[in-house]
Amino acid sequence: MGVGAPLFVWTDLSEKDLQSVWKAGLETPDAAAVLQRAGANTDNETDLQKAIELDLYKQTLRQGQDLSFTDKQLSALFSIVKAVHSEAVHKCLTIDRSFDCFKQLLLRHSIHRPPYSLGLFTLPQAQAVTQWLLGSYFMHYKLYQYAFTNRVSCTVTSNHPGDAVELAPQLPLLQEAATEEQHQISVEEQQKQAAEAAIRAAEEKAAQDEADRQKRIKDSFDAQMPDEISQKVQAALQKEMERLQVIMSAQFAKQEAALKQRVAELQQKAAASGVA
Repeated sequence: MGVGAPLFVWTDLSEKDLQSVWKAGLETPDAAAVLQRAGANTDNETDLQKAIELDLYKQTLRQGQDLSFTDKQLSALFSIVKAVHSEAVHKCLTIDRSFDCFKQLLLRHSIHRPPYSLGLFTLPQAQAVTQWLLGSYFMHYKLYQYAFTNRVSCTVTSNHPGDAVELAPQLPLLQEAATEEQHQISVEEQQKQAAEAAIRAAEEKAAQDEADRQKRIKDSFDAQMPDEISQKVQAALQKEMERLQVIMSAQFAKQEAALKQRVAELQQKAAASGVA
């Protein structure tokens, strides 16, 4: 999406729609009907695809609530997520291009320069939305692509004239031949080794692909962020880590004190039982 990308103000989810969702409850069938109508991309989606999209839209509204968004911000966030998902599915975008599409849309709703952009989200809110989408939608991007990609199966077989001629197998000498039991053990061992090698190779490839994907996304995100903002983010993260460390230390100390008290009570009971 370029300069002409739209601004989402009550585009897909109207104020009345949101009021209906909150009144019915996010997990009710009535709310699901509103979200499916507002978030529908095509008329020929399968039931599974509709269920996946509905879950994505519910996650979007929950995240907006957690960030204390207004209904106007929630509607814009809903439309941004819908647009990113629609572009990714219909244009078969790579994860990098899809993330670029998301960044452009978010920036157009985070900087107030009418009529080109609208400052609906503050910088901390935009950063929180980015971190959430990276850890949810883009974390499972390949699964979304798999679920929404039409698959065509094609089976090709070929026959060579030489395949019709049956040749006698070359047998080993009797003194060198293995017994049936030895042959079966050898075959099973080879199959086991081949299966283990295939599993290891698949796991290593999946881990490397995931590491490469995370690095590309992080590098792209860091490149778009000014140094001043990056420093503020790092400082905020450091402060949050220190706060969590203090909280966890206090919790551990409280648990340790409770455990010591329990041990002392058990020792007193044991000593009293011995005296009795």
